[in-house]
Amino acid sequence: MTTPQTIMIVLLAIAGATNLLKNGEYYTKNALHTVLFSLPLMVTVLWAGGYWEVIAAPQIIHIILMTLNCVFALINHGERVKYLGVGVIIDLPMIVALQWWGGFWG
Repeated sequence: MTTPQTIMIVLLAIAGATNLLKNGEYYTKNALHTVLFSLPLMVTVLWAGGYWEVIAAPQIIHIILMTLNCVFALINHGERVKYLGVGVIIDLPMIVALQWWGGFWG
């Protein structure tokens, strides 16, 4: 495991823990955080791990999901939404599997 994979584990763990610990609590959706911070960070870490060297089905699916995430963040900007702890239990394994399929984890 190299540095990009370690950084990804930390990022996914922080996101997962936040959603599980704050399950049911409300927060204000901030599109600027998603578009200007989260998306570039994830793309850069995946790039450093060699994920974008070949564009195949996993990378295309990832691009579609990232685009949808940004669109929904912009649509819901300023809205009060709930943390969904159950959602992260489904979401994180799917993200890790998609990245594994695309060659990020080795």
